[in-house]
This record gives sequence, structure tokens and C-alpha cells, in this order.
Amino acid sequence: MDIYRILFISDHGDAIGGAERSMLELVKGLMADGHKIFCILPGNGAFYQALEQLGVQCRVSVMPVIERNTSVRYVLSGIFALIRFAFTNLIWCLRNKIQIIHSNKTTSLFYSMALSLLSRKTLIWHARSYNRNFGRIGKLAYRFCDAVICISKNLAQPFYEVLGQKKIHIVYNGVSVPKLSKISYSAGKCDVLTGRTGKQHYVGVVGRITACKSIETFIDAIKWISKDYQYGSVHGLIVGDCVTSNPVQMDDDTAYKRSLINRVQRHGIENRITFTGFIANPDDIISELEALVLPSVAEPFGRILIEAMALGIPVIAARAGGIPEIVIDEKSGLLFKPRDSRELASLIVSIIDDPIKKRNLAREGWERAQAVFSTEAYVRNVEKIYSELLQQD
Repeated sequence: MDIYRILFISDHGDAIGGAERSMLELVKGLMADGHKIFCILPGNGAFYQALEQLGVQCRVSVMPVIERNTSVRYVLSGIFALIRFAFTNLIWCLRNKIQIIHSNKTTSLFYSMALSLLSRKTLIWHARSYNRNFGRIGKLAYRFCDAVICISKNLAQPFYEVLGQKKIHIVYNGVSVPKLSKISYSAGKCDVLTGRTGKQHYVGVVGRITACKSIETFIDAIKWISKDYQYGSVHGLIVGDCVTSNPVQMDDDTAYKRSLINRVQRHGIENRITFTGFIANPDDIISELEALVLPSVAEPFGRILIEAMALGIPVIAARAGGIPEIVIDEKSGLLFKPRDSRELASLIVSIIDDPIKKRNLAREGWERAQAVFSTEAYVRNVEKIYSELLQQD
């Protein structure tokens, strides 16, 4: 197998969200196969340090957020930032004999493109979020990319409609799938987080807090479970926080989080919901849940679902975006109509009431994660793209 020298460019180096966990998994697999990995990030934080611990050679470089703004001053400022980034990193890129520049997200694409054009290196755009309004700039970016990796067929559809299929590759995210052990659903860590005692049925939402996740649907479902089904032992965990490199988006997400806290208070279910805040490694919490819930109304993939499935935890998710590509309803998980909190409540109760159903969903979910969403499959598919591109040079 050929060994490649790959430079990843990330839009931030601090909090580790879904895209960062996915990149870490890919980097670990690539390094295990002998590839040399480098990374440029705008800051030194948790993500930077996690990469360094893997043995990745990291470099900090200024990358101001580039937003849609047509004012002359803003455009000139953006162009200057791109040129400065490219020239600042050119010698380092050439000295390390980089062969491929891999933009981990759309938000780091233009910096990746600037360096690729100057260094004449192969460029890959890893699209992890929806891109529906391409415009001239988006079409130009697509033109200069050698390949676009989309994390689901659903995410790729706008690319197909606007740009065609020539450069598009569908590569699902991957996770390490451990051997499925006996499923016990012990809840020691969750008990500590919530301060609860006695037998509790923990269900949770895990990930970034932002409006498209529709976390209010989960909150309302806990309300219905408490009032309609009178289950006093069901406790909802909201694991995560507002995580983004975009200051405008951060303001929106922070306001959304406040609205969720107010909603819990209005429902009078403060003793049924716990906001845990950001947890760097949520696997220990996920492994204690009776079900992981993803109520998103716009989810290009849903990495947290395959993480839970790999741990043998049943998943319940909205029938939206790329989620149906992961969850086969009534087999590897349960699907509900987006924003339908009553249906979600009934599905949560059905899992709690039927231990056999719960175990069957857990096993089939684990088997699907192992067969379709393993790290090995993820890395193999990306390596195939690398190989095809470099053979064209």
C-alpha cells in the first residue's frame, strides 16, 4: 500500500465536536496504516492537543472566520487573510512534502483552497454540513477541488442538483466498534451527574446545542412521559453545549440554550432534565443510557447515532436528513416524525417497558455499526479516494 503525506486543515483547535471526533477517528486509522499526518489549526486547545497526542505534527495559523458579506472592505479583508494564510504556510507545506490537503469542514475550505492553489497540491473538501446556496463562490470552490467527500447521500443531493456527480464521493463516518459485551445499563456516572438516587431510567440527547437539533422536542417528550405516563423514574440528560467557531452562530446557539432552560422551567420538570454541559468523552455517559435520542430536523448524518449503536445502546431518532441512512426503523433503532414529541415519548416508554425489544434493538444496532460504519470501512474508503487522485497526477 502506498504511504501518503496528508495535511488536514481545521477551522478550530479547541472544543471537540462531531466533525472533530470524526477527523480524529480518520487520522487514527490513517496513521495506523502508516500515512504521515499533519494539521493546521487556528488555535491550541483540546482538539489540537488530542491530535498531538496521536503523533500528528500540528501548526497554529491565524484563520479569521469568513462569512457571506459583499461589502468591499470585508471582501478585501477576506482576500488578504487567505493570501496571508497561504504564504505563511507554503514553505512549511513544501518542506513536509505534503501530497494532499484535506479540508475537514466547509468552514476551513477557502483557507485550504488558497494553500492548495499556491502549493499546487491535491485538494479534498470534506462536506459535513448542508450546502444549499452555492452561488458563484461555492461553484468556484467546487471547481478548484479535486474531490468532495459527502458524509451521506442526503447531504450530497444539493451537490448533485447544482454541480453534478463527477467529483462527489459518499463516505459515511466511522467509529471504533468494540466487542458487544453483556448489556447491563448500569447508571453510576449518570447518578453522580444528576444527583438522583434509586432506580432511574436515563435517556439522553448528546451533542452540540443548536436549533436544528430540535432539543425542545426531547424536553416536551420528557414532559409527556412524566404527566401522561406518570413515569417518575425517567430522567432526561442533555449532554453538550454551544460549540462553534462562528461568533454570530455562537450568539444564536447561546440564545437557543437559554430558551431550552426556560422551557424546562415552564413545564415544571427541572427535576426530570439535567443539562450536563460539555463532556469531552461522552461514551461513559452514553453507555449508561437506556436509549440515545436524536430529535434533529436537519441532520446531514448523525454521528452520535453510530457511536451509541457501537456501544450497544438503542437509538431513537427523527426521520429527517441523513438519519434514515443509519437507522433502519424497528430493526437497528426507532424513527419518529420530526417535532412529534408525543410519538417520541411513546417510543421511549416502549423501550423501557419491553426489555426484550430494547436488547434486540441494541444488538441489531451494534451489528449494523460493525458492518457499515466501522473505522476500518471509513479509512478504507478515504484511502481509495487518495489513491485515485494521486494516480491522476
